[in-house]
Amino acid sequence: MKKIFLIILLILITNNFIYSQDFTKLKVELGGIYGLPSDGAYTAGIGYYFNPSYYITDKINVGVKAEFAIIGAASEDGLSVSISAIGSYLATFNYYFTTSKVRPYIGVGAGLYQLGSASVGTDVASIDVEFGDKFGVAPKIGLDLSHFTISVSYNYIIGLDSEFASKNYISLGVGVFFGGGKKGNGNSKTKGGYLDFGIEDEE
Repeated sequence: MKKIFLIILLILITNNFIYSQDFTKLKVELGGIYGLPSDGAYTAGIGYYFNPSYYITDKINVGVKAEFAIIGAASEDGLSVSISAIGSYLATFNYYFTTSKVRPYIGVGAGLYQLGSASVGTDVASIDVEFGDKFGVAPKIGLDLSHFTISVSYNYIIGLDSEFASKNYISLGVGVFFGGGKKGNGNSKTKGGYLDFGIEDEE
């Protein structure tokens, strides 16, 4: 029975590979983020991300994502500043609802978060820095439009001590991507859609 199930599953996966590849398989996305911490200790921040990925089918995309954010806050009198640096390295999974140029999707990332913080005050001559590595997850919703993308994700870092509570944050991302578009009309010099960036001849 298990063998029959595995055979059926293999047939379904093979069909997806053969018949459901209207989009180029490789996609490279990069962009900027605006970070909104979930804790009131910090106000907001900025950062950037890099996300190469691969389409298993036209609606299922897997990849890896590196994101770096600097989130900070200043006291009302401007005499002290707090800065939090967060780097993440995540495996990603996205599911796309359509195969048109307008492509809403949901997804999730999971992996390593590297944490650091610094506090600087005019009355204090030293800088205190704390670092740590934690596991985290990042559920996500987004929209691809042609070769532009917008997204909202929540970075939830597991196992934080109370002093790290402000490390969880929302990422508002805006970026562009190369590859991952509809395949051309056959004028591309590449085969199989691996390196066809899909910028021309989209439907």
